[in-house]
Amino acid sequence: VSQLAIFHEESEAGRSIPDITLPVQGVCAAVGNLVQVGKDTANASSDEKFKAEMNIALEVVKESSENLNQAAQLLKEGSTSPHARDKLIDGTKGILTGTTDLLISYDESEVKKIVRACNNIKDYIPNAAVIACQEDYQTFTTSVKAAIDNLLIRIKGRADDLLIEINRQLLLRSSCNIEDAEESLGSVLKAIIDDNQQVQPLQKSRDSFVEILREEIEEVKRILMLPFSQIYDGSQDPTSHSTSLCHDLDQLRDDLANSQCNKDYRDKLVDDATSKITDISNRCDSESQTEMTSNCNVLQMQNQNLKEDNSGSQNATEIQAAKAQMVGAIDNTEKVIQKQLAKQIAEKFTDPELVIKELQNPTTLQDQQKTESNCQAFADLSESLASTAEDVALFGGNNLNLEQTQEIRSASNKLRKVAPEVVNAVMACSGNVENESIKQFSDGIATQWKDTARSLSKFVDGAMDSHTLMAASEEAAEKSANDLSEAIEKSHPQGIVLNASNFAKHANRVSTIAKREVENSEDPTFAIKITENQAALEKDAADMLVCADVLAAQTSNQEAKDKLNVQKELVRSGVHNVRTSLSDALGDEVQQATHRIQELEVADVVENVKKHEVRIAEEKVVEEVPQQQDTEPEEQIPSYLTNPIAEAARALRRETSRWSDNDNDIITTASKAAGLMGTMSRIVEDGNELTRREIIQTAKDIASVSDLFAKYVQEIARKCSDKRMKENLKLLLQRLPTISTQLKVVATVKATAVASGDEKSSKEANEALIVNATNLMNTIKETVNAAKAASIKIRTESGDKIEWRRNPNPKFF
Repeated sequence: VSQLAIFHEESEAGRSIPDITLPVQGVCAAVGNLVQVGKDTANASSDEKFKAEMNIALEVVKESSENLNQAAQLLKEGSTSPHARDKLIDGTKGILTGTTDLLISYDESEVKKIVRACNNIKDYIPNAAVIACQEDYQTFTTSVKAAIDNLLIRIKGRADDLLIEINRQLLLRSSCNIEDAEESLGSVLKAIIDDNQQVQPLQKSRDSFVEILREEIEEVKRILMLPFSQIYDGSQDPTSHSTSLCHDLDQLRDDLANSQCNKDYRDKLVDDATSKITDISNRCDSESQTEMTSNCNVLQMQNQNLKEDNSGSQNATEIQAAKAQMVGAIDNTEKVIQKQLAKQIAEKFTDPELVIKELQNPTTLQDQQKTESNCQAFADLSESLASTAEDVALFGGNNLNLEQTQEIRSASNKLRKVAPEVVNAVMACSGNVENESIKQFSDGIATQWKDTARSLSKFVDGAMDSHTLMAASEEAAEKSANDLSEAIEKSHPQGIVLNASNFAKHANRVSTIAKREVENSEDPTFAIKITENQAALEKDAADMLVCADVLAAQTSNQEAKDKLNVQKELVRSGVHNVRTSLSDALGDEVQQATHRIQELEVADVVENVKKHEVRIAEEKVVEEVPQQQDTEPEEQIPSYLTNPIAEAARALRRETSRWSDNDNDIITTASKAAGLMGTMSRIVEDGNELTRREIIQTAKDIASVSDLFAKYVQEIARKCSDKRMKENLKLLLQRLPTISTQLKVVATVKATAVASGDEKSSKEANEALIVNATNLMNTIKETVNAAKAASIKIRTESGDKIEWRRNPNPKFF
């Protein structure tokens, strides 16, 4: 169909059009199939609005098909009349717009079916408040389970159709939350029916689960009703941030390194960064708070000094000094926060499940005062875990992408919601320890909390720098070891057991971090370096606990004391050995990458003439990047363009300009895509001045460059030994083909709208182009960052030659 639009343009210029009878027949045959399926679908639907919209779209497509047939016949007979050309462009435009309207109507009707099912469940579940007998309970839970099971099948089916990966993940996560809440609601209702004495805390939980179900169903509805290419952040918190602190600081660092920095852009970065630093510092120790406040003051004061340089009163030395102070404050802030978060994770995430065990201890449950005290400690711990995890998400870092950030925020939110229900269950149990229904409810909700806490622990571990986290864990273990030594010296039985337990927990935490790193790596050499020490540490920690129990029972037994001291030192050295072996293994990867970069820094700059070749070990595949203009990509984004596509293209160019494109095909193709998107931004702003061929060809060139970019990144993903990074790259690459294809379709719609003078269709096409093009630029930008991080995890013997060399003067557009 896009070729037909180009034929029409050529006929207007006086060129002859070849015989289009056969391709038009093919289009018309496809239209006939589509019309038949559309009619059958509409007739089977009870949605009158959908039927009406479908019939209108079908008529447009049928009429357009007839126009194409007539145009083909007229052109075959040699007609060059405006009438024949009008038939051709009207048919072309009608096929595209009619098919789009038809598909949108169908898609909306499918969404409405799911939304209706959501509303039906939302309206029904408040009936949980009146369930008072076994018969009502059976009827209610059977109805709710059947409705929710059906809804979840529809939601999961819909998730497979979503373009944006994060929207898909949010939808599936809400499905899991709905499933958990439905199960918990049934469990608490059974407990309420079986026990009339402890009904108040159980009723609170019942009402909470009803509300959780309603909230999650609303979340599903919001995601379902998003436009096809819009990303939903999944957070209704107005204080949530769109970018991480590390992202802001990294951008600010690059801005300061640029000789032609953008002052307004820098102002925004400074404001955003200081706001986030202040937010995180509120949950840090006083020393770190003071240091971070000082860094914020430096950033704000020196930025003000740079702004006042407009008069030219400062010399180059003063300007560089101000910038150097700001960079120093940035570096120091990252180190302080990284260390603080690692310390908090090491302390709080060591064994959060221990509090649950104590809460559910039958002996403790019979002591009301002790139970209330434990419940408060548990609630405080839950809030502390959630807050720390949210700070990790806010801080960001190279290990976190948007999807992983949302995983942390979602798990933190769930932990907060489940914690009060654990408390309600425990309070109900404390008054009736023998009630089996209450115990089942308590066990079930406690399991939910533990599963969520484990997931959150895994997420924050993966988000943090392993060196820093290991060092903090070793420091916490060392403190516990010293406390154990003191208890042994004083022959304090309870202190011996408690501190040995704490020491073992910190040791096992170190072991768990190491084990996760091994599981995450596909490099056998990496695993060999760590596994032996990690297994020995686990055994020594278990043996130490046995020795501690023996000594606690006989504190005067010198032989038992000596054994525990020996075992304690074995665990102490084991922690150190695991930490150093992991740091050495990780350090080898970084050292190899750093060595390659240092070699590049002293290498001669080669002439920037390159063959665009996908490097595959088994075969050579030569691909040519479309040659659009001779100008550099940055010159293709004129400064007068202010639309969202131009801004997204500039953002990608800012990112790619940080790195040299010498021997880096990823940067080369990403830069090309940004430059071509600059041309697309002109289409949106003054598209009527461009030819249809240029509109369609630009979209095709962007898609071609995107495909080539994806091939280069796939090679990085294939050779990367880090499973998390590999999976992240694969998820990002999944987006590109669909977005590129949609871009070509939307550009063709734009071209036909320009040809027919249809301003309404042209405006609608512009809106779709903006959403699609912005999405593509953002995805490529995110993929560039992920590929850079993954490149470090490629073993040198793989033969990969990609080079990430920083530009000394990155450009800002």
